[in-house]
Amino acid sequence: MEVGIFSILIKGGWAANLAFLLYLLLKFEKRLENFSNEMKKLEEKLEGYYREMVSKEEYFHDVSGWRHELNRFIAKIEELQKYSVSKEDYYHDLSGWRAEIQKLQDQLLKVYEKLLEVQK
Repeated sequence: MEVGIFSILIKGGWAANLAFLLYLLLKFEKRLENFSNEMKKLEEKLEGYYREMVSKEEYFHDVSGWRHELNRFIAKIEELQKYSVSKEDYYHDLSGWRAEIQKLQDQLLKVYEKLLEVQK
């Protein structure tokens, strides 16, 4: 087929060459038009993506704001932990007080018994 086209171009003279060049020009123009349409579609998609995307500055500003809030909450938690007591420490302290109260109670009973003996 290509050999046939080339033989027609060689034998056809300038009219055949002009017709072939016009054909190529129209084909090229059609492809160029399709290419420009595709480029427009891609540009529209890209603009849509840009609208949906958040800029790096906005993102880092938001993230840094979150970090500040998290650091503030962590500081509050640490401050509350200073004032809190674990269960083990609480029960250990209470058990020590119970023993001291029991000793004091025993001593008061001894003193009371001695007072009763002295009164008799």
